Amino acid sequence: MRGEKVIAKVLGGVPTVLRVWDVGDGVVYLASETEFRKREAGHEALEPIGFPASDVFAYDEAFLEGKQDWRKLIRWKPVRLVV
Repeated sequence: MRGEKVIAKVLGGVPTVLRVWDVGDGVVYLASETEFRKREAGHEALEPIGFPASDVFAYDEAFLEGKQDWRKLIRWKPVRLVV
């Protein structure tokens, strides 16, 4: 889950590729590639931004390259590992 690429719908409906840092109750905390790498390495980095889970979608390269129809994207859901 942590580090997974996702597409987030930001202000104005613009798709942005970000990386998952954490998940809260109805919120997904996301960071840019650069900030994710800094944070993962233990360096000073900007705090991840909380997005409503309803605005976070599974990464789909075809969506980014073609006509962007938000209705065709799949909402991202964290994968819980059962041990």
